[in-house]
Amino acid sequence: MSEWTECRLGDILKVKHGFAFKGEFITDNPNDNILITPGNFHIGGGFKLDKFKYYFDENFPKEYILSKNDIIVTMTDLSKDSDTLGYSAKIPQLGNKRCLHNQRIGLLQFTNLEFEPDFIYWLLRTRDYQGYIVGSASGTSIMHTSPSRIEDYACLLPPLPEQKAIAGVLSSLDDKIDLLHNQNATLEKMAKTLFRQWFVEEAKEEWEDITVADMAIINQHTKNKNYPYSEIQYLDTGSITEGVIEGFQYYTLNDAPSRAQRLVKHNDILISLVRPNQKHYGIIKNPSSNLVVSTGFCVLSCRNMSHYFLYLFLTSNDMTEYLHSIAEGSTSAYPALKPSDIANLELKRPPADKFSEFNNYADSIWEKISHNQCQINTLTQLRNTLLPKLMTGEIKVKI
Repeated sequence: MSEWTECRLGDILKVKHGFAFKGEFITDNPNDNILITPGNFHIGGGFKLDKFKYYFDENFPKEYILSKNDIIVTMTDLSKDSDTLGYSAKIPQLGNKRCLHNQRIGLLQFTNLEFEPDFIYWLLRTRDYQGYIVGSASGTSIMHTSPSRIEDYACLLPPLPEQKAIAGVLSSLDDKIDLLHNQNATLEKMAKTLFRQWFVEEAKEEWEDITVADMAIINQHTKNKNYPYSEIQYLDTGSITEGVIEGFQYYTLNDAPSRAQRLVKHNDILISLVRPNQKHYGIIKNPSSNLVVSTGFCVLSCRNMSHYFLYLFLTSNDMTEYLHSIAEGSTSAYPALKPSDIANLELKRPPADKFSEFNNYADSIWEKISHNQCQINTLTQLRNTLLPKLMTGEIKVKI
């Protein structure tokens, strides 16, 4: 630590404000212009590949097009706990799409080349830094920070070779986590492809007409006064997207949100009732016995039938679009479904042997997904444990 030097972030970089893109040209319909928003940041930092907004006008200053590996920070946070405010993310390569630098996002522009940008990226994902940002933020329900507050953050920085080594360790863990997430996305895509071929393209008219309510019990388990635990794990709708759980929250029963009402079991299906087009859904695998989810979810427990079949039926792109179209207030910011909207959906029941064959195939896929998810959890915990220790010199790396 004796070689570590104290400095302000403002001695290393400047934070550039984004452009005020016009609201009338912002859309959910995909095109080649992705408008980066605070919704593209994970809790704890890192880029989130969902909740994209798009911009369909080309009349904007081209210096607000971001480049791959640009480091950005959130300047505004809408969440109750300000759990993304100030955190950093790196712009990924998204094919031929362009990422636009929106006004609520800060871009780090390095002015001193004697420092490693990736080290600063990880520094801006530490709890100490984010605590400083939240503590100095302005606002009440919506929290804001500013370039000057970020630039005023004081920190200790090791020599450049050590910065590179520390960033390398953390980035390698992140790369492995991303690889496993990509593998899981590919595996689920395989299951979706087979589902579509067997049960959509090759569906038979003579198959029995049923509803979702014939296949599953809706919201079967509810937390009550006899709940045998003093603490719960809690999952809100925003913490799971396309089957990927970002993280659980932990509460005593007395402190838990009023929406924490639905107990979930192994193989229960979660479908968000709010903004269905945001794809907040998943299958719960081997949960802790005290896992409770928000009443914003519809929880489906299958009746001795293929939960994979029902999950893939409910989460296909066509069904997601349909559910969004029938949600109350579908043109507002928070369109919402009723559990009965899902329960009353009609579908064709395939023959039992087809069900069984598909379930065996899907079960092998989700076994691999679950194995990968365990590795993701382990690597994430390791990364989060190492991050503060590496950033303070408590743990040294070989150079």
